[in-house]
Amino acid sequence: YHFEPKPFDIVKMKLWREQNQKSAYSQRTIPAERLYEENFVQVDHIIPFSRSFDDSYNNKVLVLTNENQDKRERTPYEYLGENAEKWHAFEEFVNITYRNNPRKRENLLIKKFNDEKSKEWIARNLNDTRYIAKFMYNYINDNLEFTSSETKRKVYNINGQATDVLRHY
Repeated sequence: YHFEPKPFDIVKMKLWREQNQKSAYSQRTIPAERLYEENFVQVDHIIPFSRSFDDSYNNKVLVLTNENQDKRERTPYEYLGENAEKWHAFEEFVNITYRNNPRKRENLLIKKFNDEKSKEWIARNLNDTRYIAKFMYNYINDNLEFTSSETKRKVYNINGQATDVLRHY
């Protein structure tokens, strides 16, 4: 497409291919020439990030911008489930498209994502973040070599508030 892709552009392309060039919620075709057009498509969190803290690939789909705006902070079932015909078409699309990816299929077809489930997901994702942060701190502390031979501590932990700001960006 004659431009230098950014990592997010690569995610868009992967999702577009995975979804057979269709928007996940309406199954409308996304033309290749419009894939990188500003405000034509967006990457949507299947389970809203604010309710799950899940930014993994298995919680993302490519959708037309207006669909993402209409969906807001809802799950696909909360968004499409009121219309039985739309939900049925969506279920068929998901079952065919993600037959080899049970995790994403499960995220897309979840019907009950209440406050209790939301708290479970957030706790799990925060725990994962704590684990990887501790692992990386120990790895850097054990393996980073400095040229000076000072005995002062060179690697520091930062508090959760700073981590939250970094996670946001």
